[in-house]
Amino acid sequence: STWIMLGLFLLALAALWYFQYQEDQAELIATPIATPVRIFTSNSGAPVRILLHSSDGKSLELVDKGIEGWYIVDPELGKADSSKVAELINGLLALEVDSELETSPSVEEMGLASPTYTIQLIWEDGRAHVLTIGSQTPTSSRYYAKVDGGVAVLISIYGLTEVKSMLDTPPAAATVTVQPALVVTATAQP
Repeated sequence: STWIMLGLFLLALAALWYFQYQEDQAELIATPIATPVRIFTSNSGAPVRILLHSSDGKSLELVDKGIEGWYIVDPELGKADSSKVAELINGLLALEVDSELETSPSVEEMGLASPTYTIQLIWEDGRAHVLTIGSQTPTSSRYYAKVDGGVAVLISIYGLTEVKSMLDTPPAAATVTVQPALVVTATAQP
C-alpha cells in the first residue's frame, strides 16, 4: 500500500508539472511582441520640407525642389548635399519611441516649455508633424519628447546625432569654381 501511495503521488506530481508547463507555453505564445513605434511615418510619400531649430538659436530649413534637388533656405540660400539630406531623412524616419510616460513630470521639468530641439517634417500631401525635444533624462541616455503635442515619450539620444550635426554644419553642396583659362595670343611685330 505504501508503493501504491508513492505511485499515486508521483503521478499527481507529473500531472501538475505537465499542466503548469502547458500554461507557461500558452502564455509565451499569447504574449504579443512589442513592435517599435516610429516617431515619423512615411505613409504618404517623402518629406518635402524639413525645419530644425535648437534652443541655442541655430536653425536649418531644407526644401525639396523636385528634379533640382534639396535646397537650404535658412540660414542662407544654396543647394544642399542630397546625400547628407538623405542621411538626415533616414535618421529621422528611423527615430523610435523608447517608452511612453504614464505619469510625466511637468512640461518645465521635461524641458518642453522651451525645447532643446524642434523638428518639423512637411510631407508631399501637406501633412506636417512636429517633434518637440526637451531635456535629457536624469540618466542622460534619452530625451523627453512630444509628437504633435501628444503624450510625453522618451527617445534615444543617439537618434539625434544627425540633427545636431546638421545644425552645426548645414549640408551645403560642394561648389566647383571654374577659373577661366588664360589665353595668350601672339601678335606679329612689324
